[in-house]
Amino acid sequence: MSLDLIRTKHSWFTKGILLLLAAAFIFSFGYGATSLRDLTAASGDTAAEVNGEEIPITEFYRYKENFRRQNPQLTQLSPAETERINYTILNFMIDEKLLSQKARELGFRISDQEVNEFIKSIPAFQIDGQFIGKDQYQERIRQIFNLHPGEFESILRQELLARKMEGFIYETALITEEELYNVYLRQNEKVNLYYVPFLSSEYIDTYTPSEEEIKAHFKANKGKFNTDELRSIRYITITAEDFENRIEISEEEITAYYNAYPEEFASEEGGKLPLEEAREQIVTVLKSQRGGALREDFVELLQAEGGSDKSIDELAAEHKIETINESEPFAQSDILKEIPPRITRLAFEEEKGGTAIVAMGSSMWVYEVKDIVPSKVKSIEEAKEEITAQLKDVKAKEITRKKAQETLTELKKAKKDELTEKTKSLGVELLETGYFSRLENVPHINNENLRSEAFEINEATVVSNKLYNNKDDFYIVSVKEKQSADKEVFDQEKDTLKEQELTRQQSNLRQNWLQNLRRESEIIPNTALFPSQG
Repeated sequence: MSLDLIRTKHSWFTKGILLLLAAAFIFSFGYGATSLRDLTAASGDTAAEVNGEEIPITEFYRYKENFRRQNPQLTQLSPAETERINYTILNFMIDEKLLSQKARELGFRISDQEVNEFIKSIPAFQIDGQFIGKDQYQERIRQIFNLHPGEFESILRQELLARKMEGFIYETALITEEELYNVYLRQNEKVNLYYVPFLSSEYIDTYTPSEEEIKAHFKANKGKFNTDELRSIRYITITAEDFENRIEISEEEITAYYNAYPEEFASEEGGKLPLEEAREQIVTVLKSQRGGALREDFVELLQAEGGSDKSIDELAAEHKIETINESEPFAQSDILKEIPPRITRLAFEEEKGGTAIVAMGSSMWVYEVKDIVPSKVKSIEEAKEEITAQLKDVKAKEITRKKAQETLTELKKAKKDELTEKTKSLGVELLETGYFSRLENVPHINNENLRSEAFEINEATVVSNKLYNNKDDFYIVSVKEKQSADKEVFDQEKDTLKEQELTRQQSNLRQNWLQNLRRESEIIPNTALFPSQG
């Protein structure tokens, strides 16, 4: 499994999380002992192993709980969003481990004095700005984090090592005055283009292929015209609630939990809620814990050699699911409203009658391949519509290019101040992109080459000598106006710009270091943290 996936997807999610993680463990409260035991039992003892060093699962859940507490609005997350949080948090912790390992390799050390000074600076260990003292500090570590002070300081030492390594990386960032001015130019020098569009969609109906052309194309490409293989499935979903509904909670268990955790039932008046008022809350907690354990047992059975040999009908009966859903026939590439793409894709890996169980977030999908309609070579009549569309697309692009080239030849004969009248006389439309910089896409055209070349086109030239295209559409361009960057404004803003550019460069350097460290390292994540990917 690649944990780097999160680095290229869901950037809206990642940016918000990473800003909060760096000091999450040492500046917030952690999980209580009871919930940590439950989570450890459910997921194993290790969140990941990095070059032989373990990241404890308890530490992972502390970060996750701190993130949750810092973001109370994130309460109704989908299983996919929960997994993205897990990916991001574990990636962050792996990065921290890699940085601290590299720091030790390079000879960096964190002295006891540095650890002590940092502890004294943490607001959680201060009263009115003063350190609370060794005895109170150690007691808070035990109460707040459920850790021995030595364990806490070991984790803190690793984080400080990682920060020291980051400082070493950041010190290599350097930007000269010339580089800074070039950055300013890229951001602030702008150009506004005239453009004449030639859209292939406008020529798609100007040509209809003959029967002979259709037959010739079919003969030359016969093996490429096939019907899709179709499959239909029977399926059920077993949710977390289904697992919980199988649990019966006894009165003895309710009473035992009530007596074991009195702090959970404190009333607003400072007393303790009566058992009857706390009963529903206790049942919900116990069912959730037991249901989660049942689900984990179920997942372990699936991962064991041979997996479950129960049919979909038996599993439905076991979980009291009365209706087994049936899909219409679908192709592998179809997007279905009721069925996730992963299930439609995996359905094509099973034989007819085959049953599979897939963990997706907190739910289990169980499906059976009901029927298979094999792919077959289309007849010319079946392929005729597809062939016609292909030939029309090819011809439309040829016509579009030819029309654009002919118009470009005519416009090059005109003078710059005649461009508007000349385009009118040729019956084509002259439009404007609006101003854009070298860092922005060309509005309406979106051609990468044009984005940089636009600034090199001579303003006096009536039109550029080359055509630009976006897929099957073509464009003639001309510079209307250029907007120069103001040197005086640069002088006023360069300190701020330098700080921004150094921050960007430092971030890139850190990322490059981490990418190299990851390539050289052995990283083994706990796949139980990501059920739908496991």
